[in-house]
Amino acid sequence: MNIAFLTNNTNITNGWGRFSRELFEAFSGFPGVRFSVFTEERGSWPGEETLLRHALRFSHRNAFSASLLHVPHLLYLAHRLRRRLESADVIHALDGYPYGVLGAMVLRSRQRLVITLQGSYALSAFSHAIERRLLSSALGRAHAVTAISAY
Repeated sequence: MNIAFLTNNTNITNGWGRFSRELFEAFSGFPGVRFSVFTEERGSWPGEETLLRHALRFSHRNAFSASLLHVPHLLYLAHRLRRRLESADVIHALDGYPYGVLGAMVLRSRQRLVITLQGSYALSAFSHAIERRLLSSALGRAHAVTAISAY
């Protein structure tokens, strides 16, 4: 099985990166599982590719114009990712917005999408109309949605 992870970073000095690394280390122990890691910010995970640059740049701001700028950027990132994720059996996005949205944008019919929501941050996209629509669509296309907190 080939899993492609989409995450913000793999830096052990913050919660997002630490969670990502612990998940990757756990998957490293399964025989027959290969995976690739695509990040927004460079970390120190061997072989990670920083293809998601500025995925969060315009998200979660109050300005409607920021949302309008963000959508073309997401389309650009999806175009960059599409070929890199062709061989993946599973796309696992480590948060709904923007990574789950990107995963849904590149999802092929034979692939499965898993979205892991992370704490209160996962809900912030619902307060903006465009992000809410994109995230709702991605969650609807996901084969599994998990959360790492009770919030």
